[in-house]
Amino acid sequence: MKKALLTLTFCYACMLMIAASAHARAADIFTNSQYTDSCHLTINSHVTMDAENIQVTNTDGERLLLKADNQLLVNDQLITISPRQQPLVDAYRQQLRTTIPAVVDIALEAVEIGITAVSESFSTLVGTAPPPALRLALADFRAAIDARLAHQGQVVMLKGDSADLSGAALDQISSDLQAAMASAVASSIGTLIMDLGQTIEAGEGSLDERLQRFTKRFEHLGEALETRIKSRTGALQGRASNLCGQMAELQTAEQNLQAQVPGLKAFSLVHAKTQSTSI
Repeated sequence: MKKALLTLTFCYACMLMIAASAHARAADIFTNSQYTDSCHLTINSHVTMDAENIQVTNTDGERLLLKADNQLLVNDQLITISPRQQPLVDAYRQQLRTTIPAVVDIALEAVEIGITAVSESFSTLVGTAPPPALRLALADFRAAIDARLAHQGQVVMLKGDSADLSGAALDQISSDLQAAMASAVASSIGTLIMDLGQTIEAGEGSLDERLQRFTKRFEHLGEALETRIKSRTGALQGRASNLCGQMAELQTAEQNLQAQVPGLKAFSLVHAKTQSTSI
């Protein structure tokens, strides 16, 4: 019995580690990943666009509206653009329509991978659907993201620093989600005990051989789950790395236009990230 309890403890610890890894892997794409380390750019303003217009709202609440015919309005006031400046406006508009949807799509896919990974981790390892508390935490997480990121048809919305899914609010949501996952795993310990009991009673070989098979089965489940998550995040990592180049091109188009129309400097979208230092 002592051997059985040790096996149970080992499997429970594995569940917690795999659950934490599943949730953290998608978040790493935009926080601790190579993308973040290599790309020093981020988008801080609120951007919305549809088939006709693009609107940029800065942190002071001022609005820049860019229309399909390259008309520019700041707080509903038309800005006069010369023929020489029109190509710069067009280049900026085109770059916005290329880069902002790409930022949003990659971020939303990373979130979807994270949510799916958490749900699959629980279902695969425990054998049941996630409990209500975990489903609620996942729903809250998705709702918080949906308030900052959206892409439906030709309508795109990126709010604040959503490009890297960082910030205190999302950090807290992420922490709450990990806590909910750990709690759900802990509450499933009864299911794992029943599984272990059935393993002890059934099957061929000695008790030690049955326990070893149970442990290996558990390890294989975790490894298979990790492999699936890695394959998803690996493909997304490549897209995120390419995105840094697109953001640099957007910054160039933005700076070229602002050099000719200084009044637009208040609406700078692309900024260098603040580098944190550790002691």
